Amino acid sequence: MIKKTLLLPILFAFGCVQNGQQFQQGVYNVNNPQSPSYYANLGERDEEPEDQYTSEEIFFLNEVSTITKDYRTFPDAPEVNAFIDGMVSAKKTRCHEEMARAHRKQAQAQNPAALGARKLLSSFYQSCDALDTAIDKDTPVAKGVKVSSSSSAPGKVRTLVNKDRYISSHYLLSKLDKQPGYPGEQCHSALETPPIYGYGSRKLPNSSGDIRLRSKGVGVTSRSQSAAGIDCSSFVSVAMATHGLKMTPDSGAFFPVTTRSLGDLVDRSPASRSCVERKSFDSSKSLESGDIINYSGKHVIMVDTVGEDPLGIKKAVASGQCSDITVASFDFTYIHSGSLGGSVGPSRVHSSRHVKSQDSMFNNLVLSARKSCKSILKGEEELGGKDLVGTKRFSVMRHKTENPECLSDKKVTLENEECINSCYAKNNGASS
Repeated sequence: MIKKTLLLPILFAFGCVQNGQQFQQGVYNVNNPQSPSYYANLGERDEEPEDQYTSEEIFFLNEVSTITKDYRTFPDAPEVNAFIDGMVSAKKTRCHEEMARAHRKQAQAQNPAALGARKLLSSFYQSCDALDTAIDKDTPVAKGVKVSSSSSAPGKVRTLVNKDRYISSHYLLSKLDKQPGYPGEQCHSALETPPIYGYGSRKLPNSSGDIRLRSKGVGVTSRSQSAAGIDCSSFVSVAMATHGLKMTPDSGAFFPVTTRSLGDLVDRSPASRSCVERKSFDSSKSLESGDIINYSGKHVIMVDTVGEDPLGIKKAVASGQCSDITVASFDFTYIHSGSLGGSVGPSRVHSSRHVKSQDSMFNNLVLSARKSCKSILKGEEELGGKDLVGTKRFSVMRHKTENPECLSDKKVTLENEECINSCYAKNNGASS
């Protein structure tokens, strides 16, 4: 019988090589001690149980099992050639796609505004799992938060009336609750003080530049069970400040904004007095990681990751049908604090969540994408500023990170951020 491990060098030759190595059609590097095939040739993995193989290895082993009659005979040359041709053609496309996605994600993660939102989100949950989980069109609404009017607050207030029910129905907390070892060392359990949306709940740094996250704020009632409240604009303000991104050249390291003040800042005259500017779309780029989407008086979000065609513009240009662009055409994730999903507050959301909703922000984003599409079809180089939008209240903006006057050496620190600094830096390729 042919030992399975002796076939691994062949299998790895046509698989995706991990740890940043290039896809290879030839023989895998059997002289590299880091290579799995190196140990396979030495026979050091003969006794390794089958469940230790990766899914890629198991897939190939099953395929090889067929052409070797369960590892009892060698296939003839035509069978081997056919097997190799089939595996290479199928795997090459898949590997290149996976590598492209990985490179794109890594590049996106370097944007300091998006990094700030990621750091703040993972700090709220005291876990970097918050960066890999997103609310989408199929995510159930969380239960346990009561929304009511208040004469003493500017908008609706939230009361966490059933913490256990909220945790068990929450898109992320329910997973953390079942995770062995959560919370880790130096961490505070988000299960004790669950994050929720709090309209008007603001976070401000103390004299040392530290920001306390586990407070309710005015948007969460005193009757509420323990909760960490924050609203949308405060979330963006804090996220920017964690990476020293100033909102105006003459402001300090922390500059609290609202959706209305953001709308004013992006159109400030002269433009040199603001550190944010309206985006321009063209045939090569539209929505990018780190973009801020703001609807004055309503909501603001931070774009996290984007797909190959985040607003469906490329596809619409190719077909010549700009009117085909809808929210269902979008492919991006964003980070925010909002009432969406049962007032879960700080969260990561995929654009598909908005397909069935009548949302002013996303309806205006559709309009901007259609305008950009028509501009491209007319042969215009780019469309930007107020020409890109249907109302002055809506804007897609970006921080002027290339302007030294918009960067501060001082950065705010988050409560218990030491809990996530290690995994955050590892996941995002950034320093803590």
